Amino acid sequence: MLPTSSDHGATSVVPPGPTVAETDTAVEERRASKRADRKVTLQLKGMGRTKTHLCTTKDICEGGLFLHVPVENGLAVGQRVEVVLGDETDSPKPPSFAGETHYATVVRTELLAEAAKPTIGAGLRFDQPLFF
Repeated sequence: MLPTSSDHGATSVVPPGPTVAETDTAVEERRASKRADRKVTLQLKGMGRTKTHLCTTKDICEGGLFLHVPVENGLAVGQRVEVVLGDETDSPKPPSFAGETHYATVVRTELLAEAAKPTIGAGLRFDQPLFF
């Protein structure tokens, strides 16, 4: 039951505030599939741009991937990118998605200070999920 408040005879319903458990759950699990520590080479190109960057994923899942890129690549949250997936560097057989082009949106970036050269960690979400 929702609590009510009264002001000069009028009664209004006051929605309950979020609890800590509700907030933590929403923040912790935003992925529909589990990440896999798979190193996949790829070509990354911003939409409407001609320059392509060669990268390797840190992890990948059906819904997206995480990678490190030099700061000068200029990735920003909300940017649309084209991703051409390549071979898995640690696997003797190529993955089923090698050579496929996918479109994604940058959903998270973070400056990585521990690297010798300024680097950005970027989370990308695919428009259409991969199927491993």
